[in-house]
Order: sequence, then structure tokens, then C-alpha cells
Amino acid sequence: MAELAKCFIVRNAGEYGTFYLREGVKGEGDRRYHWCELTCNTSFGTVGHYWSSMGGPAAWFLDKINRDYLIGKLWGMQETVFNADKAMRQVRTMILQDRRAGDLSREEARARWNDIAGGADDEFEFHTLVHDNDWLSETVYGGGSSFGEVPNPQAVGFYRHLWPVFIEQLKADAAAPAKEEACTT
Repeated sequence: MAELAKCFIVRNAGEYGTFYLREGVKGEGDRRYHWCELTCNTSFGTVGHYWSSMGGPAAWFLDKINRDYLIGKLWGMQETVFNADKAMRQVRTMILQDRRAGDLSREEARARWNDIAGGADDEFEFHTLVHDNDWLSETVYGGGSSFGEVPNPQAVGFYRHLWPVFIEQLKADAAAPAKEEACTT
């Protein structure tokens, strides 16, 4: 195989996408390796990645990878998003744990609880709250923790609704005799 380019139209549960796959083999003999480039224009957004050495054809490789690996590659830095409710739950849990451990007096814990009583509805409000409270700033920015981070719901939806359909189409295409097509559905 020199290089192949294929297009797959994917629809499932009201979601849709066009998956463009280029794949090929480079090198010769023991130095041969499979590569692929995948671009997905979907109802969950447009994402893509290039794999330079897969150990086998795209249909084999892409069927074997897990959700977290795939989302990390396709979404990159957007694989997680901020959730204010989760961030506030984490801060409240931290206050309770520090109080139980004896790191905070009853008065200190109450003061911190009152500092965050108004909560935060979004990332801007949460970071304003952090900025206004030194104790929280030290915890959030100094601890290396990712307060409020949750898996990107667009990425999760993509993986749940479109990825399995694409993989089935890709495997069926790989098993079928070679033919010329614009897009498969």
C-alpha cells in the first residue's frame, strides 16, 4: 500500500460527521511502518491527529486504542473543560478535610466557608473568588491541582456516538475488496 485516502459519512443518534482518513506505509523491509492522518468534521466539532507509527493498518490500530488516548490525541488541550460546580465541591471538600485533620480551627474553617458562600457560576467567577482569597489562591495555584476539570462533553459525545460507527465502517471497508469511492456511508 502506498497511500490511500478515504472518506466516511457517519450518522448515529442524531449526530453526524465526515471522517477523512489518509493512511500509508513508509520505509522498506524491517524499517516499514504504518501511518495515518484522521480529520473528523462532526456535530461535536472538528478534530484530527496524525499518527506516525502505528504497528499496523489504521483499521487495526484505531480499533485498539482506548477512549482517553483517543480524546487526548484528537482534542489535545481541550480534552477537559472547567466546571464551576465541581470546582466549588472540591473547595468545600478541601475545607472539610483540613478541618477534620486539625489544620484549620473551627473559626478559620467557618471564615473560609463564608468566603465562598456565594459560589461561582463559571470559570471567571471562580478565578475571581480565588484571586480575592489568599488561602484559596495558594491552594488552587500552588497545589498543581486542576480544580473543576471534567472530561469535555463534546469529546465524550463524539466517542460515545460517532467513534464506534466509524470503527465499524472502517473495519468493513478494510475487509472489502479495494474499490474507488468518494465517501462511504
